[in-house]
Amino acid sequence: MTAQSPPNSQDSLESFKQATDATLRAIAGKREVEVTYTPTETLNKKLSLTSPDRARLPIPALKLNDRDRAVMRGTADAEGLRLRHHNPKLHAKNAPTDERAKSVHDMLEMARIESLGARDMLGIRNNLNTVLDEKYTQLGYHNLTTQRNDTLPDALHLLARMHLTGEPLPPAAQKLADLWTPWIHERLGDNWFSTLE
Repeated sequence: MTAQSPPNSQDSLESFKQATDATLRAIAGKREVEVTYTPTETLNKKLSLTSPDRARLPIPALKLNDRDRAVMRGTADAEGLRLRHHNPKLHAKNAPTDERAKSVHDMLEMARIESLGARDMLGIRNNLNTVLDEKYTQLGYHNLTTQRNDTLPDALHLLARMHLTGEPLPPAAQKLADLWTPWIHERLGDNWFSTLE
């Protein structure tokens, strides 16, 4: 009997990527989705720059800890949900021309898409929340002390998704929500979420 050599990190990473790809395609309901890993992909993706038949994911680190895996899974889950539930033609037809308004439009659409998966599948919900927490940590939202105009689309995305799913806020999102909630309610009313359902 021969001793087995320890698993190769590259083999383990490839197995993880293959499983991630398969899960993404299953969520999307499309077998032929092209999945690309790219070093320029970030957690701060613009919906208007996505393709209806391709998924782009960040290249994972060679050694992944549990949080890294959850972030990768959540990123893939979000892409799978986008491919399944997003109508790019309808979205483009209804998109405003102003860039800031377009960002808000994109983020509210992502909140709608993600909530469809998060409401039905606990694993997807947990993965998406890990991505949100990681993104907001990377962007420093946990250190915010004042409103910044560039954070409004993320605040609307966060608040809309939390309303649509009934989930609690991820830890890194609390300050963002605290800063923007009064402003949003003052301008849009207390029941602004009802138009999203």
